[in-house]
Amino acid sequence: YNSQFIEAENIILNKSDRSYPENRRLWDEVYESFKIVQKEYIIRIESMIEETKDKLQNLEKYTYSEQKEIMETAKLLKLTDLQQVAPKIFNSPVLDMLTQRSFLEVLISKEDPTTYKIRDYNEYREIVPKDSYILIEHPYIRAISTEVEARLDKNPALNEMLHREIISVLSLFYPFIEEAIPDIQYFVDYFVKKYDINDTVTKDIEVKTVDQEKVDETLAILNQMLAEFE
Repeated sequence: YNSQFIEAENIILNKSDRSYPENRRLWDEVYESFKIVQKEYIIRIESMIEETKDKLQNLEKYTYSEQKEIMETAKLLKLTDLQQVAPKIFNSPVLDMLTQRSFLEVLISKEDPTTYKIRDYNEYREIVPKDSYILIEHPYIRAISTEVEARLDKNPALNEMLHREIISVLSLFYPFIEEAIPDIQYFVDYFVKKYDINDTVTKDIEVKTVDQEKVDETLAILNQMLAEFE
């Protein structure tokens, strides 16, 4: 927001400098009004930042939808402020993993070079935000989207529905998607076979590769999670 104010200020000052003497007072008044608005806006932003810092320290008190809103305003914070609260958020046994992943994406957007340990279901694993992707930009998301579109190019409705479901599934295994889904085609085959009754491409496999067995393990975890929600 600072860059926008600087640009606006420069425009006003340039207008004032080039104005005839009788118009200069008008531009001076505009400039004074601008500085008042700028000061009020900065005060509001600084207040919001301080409030967000406090909320990040006490995320457990808020609902999931409120936590999502907090993550949006967290983008206004300095990286050093985020780094201070990061261990508490990542180590919390109470916070939903999706909230922790949302916070990770904030750190990724800040190109944080710090190594953190984050919860991955029953274990903690190391990750460096700077070397990671936000979910929607993850190469696996693009690769899987391409595979789905190639398979369902003649069924746009199913293509769109399946794409949304796969994104939701992958978010559960983010940011370690590559390890959870090492075989993209086999993973897509599972969902296409599940929903497309006219599928003639997917074939049953007699001997599975190590990567395909890993995908089976991931899908088993997924089905177990879904069963717990029913």
